[in-house]
Amino acid sequence: DWKSDDTLFAADVEHAPESSRVHYNYGTALMGYGTNEINETKKNEWYLMAEKEFLEALKLDTGFGTWSVCENLGAIYNHTKRYPESIAMTRLAIKKNPYDLTAPSNLGDSFLRLKQYDSTIVYLEKAISGNYIVKDTWLLLGFAYLNKKDTAKAISSFRQGTESFPDNLAMLENYGNILGMSKQYQQSIEVMEKLYALNPSNPEPLRIIAVNYEAMGNKAKMQDYLQRFLNAGGKLPGR
Repeated sequence: DWKSDDTLFAADVEHAPESSRVHYNYGTALMGYGTNEINETKKNEWYLMAEKEFLEALKLDTGFGTWSVCENLGAIYNHTKRYPESIAMTRLAIKKNPYDLTAPSNLGDSFLRLKQYDSTIVYLEKAISGNYIVKDTWLLLGFAYLNKKDTAKAISSFRQGTESFPDNLAMLENYGNILGMSKQYQQSIEVMEKLYALNPSNPEPLRIIAVNYEAMGNKAKMQDYLQRFLNAGGKLPGR
């Protein structure tokens, strides 16, 4: 009568310590707990336990079948902010299985954390070209283009991100902000209206809309949205 998968897999490890597959299964279960854990300290504890099992699996079997072990280790190193290690392990996963498109996406994330924006763009666009797109792919690509001062491509990335994931709040926020900074005020207003509708507990989009109307010379609309912002509990900068 097993209480959970990790109990079962831990018993398997005890009975078959030389099996790479057993260590991989146990590591995968532990990694799953880490992914679902909200508390950061406990999350990292799960990840470190999973790392130990994956490293043991890799030591026991270095063949083709261990590409997923390398990929999981790369993800763990990324989650625990060990980005150079994440890049090295994820590249090993690609070497073992060049057809997997999860790895380029993970590499793009790690390179962004290291502020290596050219590499970020190369790997994220490779993932996109292979139709491997997760909710933050376009967001991370947009950040990379922003840091490269390529505003047009950043806008395009955020736009495509909002089309693929219309409820992604971070995507909408960044898209609306960069549209406003690019003097595309009406488009920015439309995006910020949608953002506020999705998350009315955050009044900040109302302030951005007010700023856009001010830039458009519409003082009445600016005052209207500014008052809505204050009524919703917003605080003006410096006050």
